[in-house]
Amino acid sequence: MLGPGDIYAAISDGIFESEGPAGEEFGIERVQAILREHRGESAAAIVARIRQAVDAFTEGAPAADDRTIVLIMRGGTF
Repeated sequence: MLGPGDIYAAISDGIFESEGPAGEEFGIERVQAILREHRGESAAAIVARIRQAVDAFTEGAPAADDRTIVLIMRGGTF
């Protein structure tokens, strides 16, 4: 069960395994940092930030795998 302010993220390995020019993977740590830093924003904004970060990291190289992101966020109290 999600508590107020929690985010559930289902993200395909194509995001984490996206490679930069030197062959380094984007990795889970970068995704976690974006989720933490932007947790007060909308799900759409966070997804856009992750996608922008991956595109910048890979310098626009085409994806070798699918890059799927699904975020479920709970706001407020019930």
